[in-house]
Amino acid sequence: MTAIILALGLLLDDTVVVMENIERHYRELGKDIKTAVFDGTKEIMFADFSGTVTTMIALSPMLFVGGYPQTIFAPLVSTLLLALVASYVISIVAVPLLSLYILSIQNPTLLKVENAFHRVIGRANDMIQGFFASIVGVITSSKRLGFLSVFILIVLFLTSVKIVMPVVGQELMPPMDTGGVNIQITTDANLPIEKSEAIMQKINKIIKDQGEILRISGSIGSEAGVMSIGSGSGIDHILVIATYVDRYQREEDIWEISKALRKSIAQIPHVKYLDISPAGSTAMSSIKASVDARLSSTDLSKLQSAGLEVEKALKKTQGIVSTSISWDRDKVVYNLNIDEAEAMRYGLKRSDITAQLQVALRGAPVATFAKENSMDYLVRVWLPKKTDR
Repeated sequence: MTAIILALGLLLDDTVVVMENIERHYRELGKDIKTAVFDGTKEIMFADFSGTVTTMIALSPMLFVGGYPQTIFAPLVSTLLLALVASYVISIVAVPLLSLYILSIQNPTLLKVENAFHRVIGRANDMIQGFFASIVGVITSSKRLGFLSVFILIVLFLTSVKIVMPVVGQELMPPMDTGGVNIQITTDANLPIEKSEAIMQKINKIIKDQGEILRISGSIGSEAGVMSIGSGSGIDHILVIATYVDRYQREEDIWEISKALRKSIAQIPHVKYLDISPAGSTAMSSIKASVDARLSSTDLSKLQSAGLEVEKALKKTQGIVSTSISWDRDKVVYNLNIDEAEAMRYGLKRSDITAQLQVALRGAPVATFAKENSMDYLVRVWLPKKTDR
């Protein structure tokens, strides 16, 4: 439909050019109808063809650019190309045949109406031509007026660039206020699950204080292969997806809400990294524009310090709203040293000891619940933290 709308003007060009040339041969050159139609069409058909082909050549590369632009514009351009071909064929086939009938009409009433129409259009055209001709005459009569006119045109151009263009917009798919916001948080390492739950409660309260909420979905950590492709994440990673009411029911837009959330959540204790981005309504799930800096080094200590320097530089960069490092050396690691002699005394192997530690730390699997088209739910049992023994 969009292609047809865009093609309306181009579709009329071929027909108007052919019809105008036929009428010129008939009225101005005084030829009979058949000769005027034949000569007028023959004279203009190749020039008309070259103009149509030029337009088609300019549009056809959009069919082969590949990627997202081709997916979006290929149906539009193909429809437009077919419309141009049809327009040219009609202009050299149907229009001459119709001209034989239309120009032969000698009805007095229709001729009077046509002549009156030509007089009105001619007067209006003469007035417009006279107006612009007088302006050109005044400007060219003096160098000062010429330079003044050029200066005025430059000022109007700069004004349109500064004021009009930002309002019109220049993006293929401009951002939309969908009311959704994605919040990703990395807390300090080695925090207990209770601390992460407390942080989650504070985040939910801050989100609700910013406006009326439709729904909130949050998770602490993730299982391998469930929320991400990989090994999953620990309890130091918190993900919250919040959806506010539509734009007509709130005063602030989603970008203002995101800015307020970013400022408030950053003040929560133990929040190390914070990434807040409004959800998009485009081909992407988010309208954020990420800048990824990847570093490599043979020295872990130098790699850590270089990452901190890059983070500081990004924070000073205009347009950057949040920064985070994907790898830190702040987690506590325990090395288990087994007394081999004592283990042999009890008939234990290293695998037996590590298995018991895993049961104490992660719980022992005791049952599973099957779920259709999903991973089974695993039930674990932990020993109480404190016992009477």
